[in-house]
Amino acid sequence: MTREVTTRAVLDDDALALVLTPRDGFVLERAVGDGRFELVEGPFHHYEREVVALEVEGGTEVVQTVRWKVAMPATGWTLRPQIRREMAKLSDENESWPWWSPPERQSKRTSQLLGLLCGLALVLGYATSATTQTITFAIDEFGLSDAAQGNALAGIRIGVIASLGLLVLADRRGRRQLLLVTTLVACFATAVGAVSPNIYVLAGTQTITRGVATTASVLLLVVAAEEVGSRSRAFAISLLAMSGGVGGLFAVMLLPLAGIADWSWRLLFLVPLAFLPLWRAVARSLPESRRFEAALATTDDDDLRRQPEARRNFVRRLVLLSTAGYLGAMFAAPAHQLLNDFLKDERGFSAGDISGFRLATSLPGVFGIVIGGRLAETWGRRRVGATAVLGSALLGVAVYNSDGIAMWLAGMGFIIFSAATVPALGVYGPELFPTQLRARANAIITTISVMGSATGLVLAGQLDDRLDGAGTGIALLALGPVVVTVLVLTLYPETVDRELEDINPEDAALTARLDGFT
Repeated sequence: MTREVTTRAVLDDDALALVLTPRDGFVLERAVGDGRFELVEGPFHHYEREVVALEVEGGTEVVQTVRWKVAMPATGWTLRPQIRREMAKLSDENESWPWWSPPERQSKRTSQLLGLLCGLALVLGYATSATTQTITFAIDEFGLSDAAQGNALAGIRIGVIASLGLLVLADRRGRRQLLLVTTLVACFATAVGAVSPNIYVLAGTQTITRGVATTASVLLLVVAAEEVGSRSRAFAISLLAMSGGVGGLFAVMLLPLAGIADWSWRLLFLVPLAFLPLWRAVARSLPESRRFEAALATTDDDDLRRQPEARRNFVRRLVLLSTAGYLGAMFAAPAHQLLNDFLKDERGFSAGDISGFRLATSLPGVFGIVIGGRLAETWGRRRVGATAVLGSALLGVAVYNSDGIAMWLAGMGFIIFSAATVPALGVYGPELFPTQLRARANAIITTISVMGSATGLVLAGQLDDRLDGAGTGIALLALGPVVVTVLVLTLYPETVDRELEDINPEDAALTARLDGFT
């Protein structure tokens, strides 16, 4: 839908000159005469600005009208108020970038692609959250213990091993088709969980969901990193995380349904079927990654990847990110996913109370994602990532060891810092590996991270049963993020404002070919 905003003001000659100067910031314009300006580059399908100036007493009255249509299908509405305020400005003398935008201009293609990827991220966010939000109610219907819940969640995560083989295909045959197929399978596998007669069938169906959803989630990050500019990768990751979080929030908002009856948790598993029209719309428009197409068209980088130094560099980075992923997930998985059980059993919350707590503490996470992505592009990934990891660990421990208002405040802080971690550190996986190894490297990192999740869930469940409470177990597991903080500050490279081909010399041959793939 085309939007329009009109701004009126009386200006002096200097201010008028600024208004009549083509914009070169969030949007790049060119003058086409008579106070009219059109789009050269920006995140729009359509854009035009018209300025009418009339002499009045005390200066010149300016009437500025801007019309635009955002090139972000499915998710453009989330930025509508911010874009409207930006369009309403008469001038921006300092050409500053909005706080909610990356510090570089986005093209129409990039914005449209990010919108499509965010649509898939929303679907995957719900599919992977349905089990974690309802498992405590399923366990009650099946008459099992807290340890069984931890074991079930851990077992489901083993499905991520399937993503290893699938993501090898992404490096050989392309990202697009595999991304669409795995997202579709995730929807149907989640829905099958609604008819599970026992925990084994439920775990089996959701193991499939977890495997294909993990594959799709990794590909979302890979495609985004390969398509956006050097100062937009963390921003793109933050948008994907925010969209996935919105999908997860849908599951939280529907959680009161799980408290209606012993079986009503099953209703939440049918919701992904409603996302099929969105999937179809994305499938019609999603292009293949330009960098993959360029890599497929050349063999020049094959020899570079086989050099001893390139191999050592690959292994070194793989071990570093895998270790950090394992240690971080050992804490993050139980801290996030056993919270419903903690609130129900140790704080006496009902399904509605849990939903209210989750919504109240999760909504501020949007600011954590956006601010984390922005700061990662301006302050640097290492500083923001280390702060976010340590802050999320301390506040996560506080949630499980407090009550009342302190628990609510700690919960908000925990989500904000956890959300900021995603763009600051999540961007490293796609950045630190060459194009034809990027998907499989991230598959290995993700698999090892999920093994950390499984380990943490099992340990947390066992400690909960033995210590008669979750607080001590969560505190012990928080040692993992402390080690991750040290690794980030001492061993992680700083990659902000560097092209992927600069970070990965093995891809140097792609630089000259990228412009040929649009």
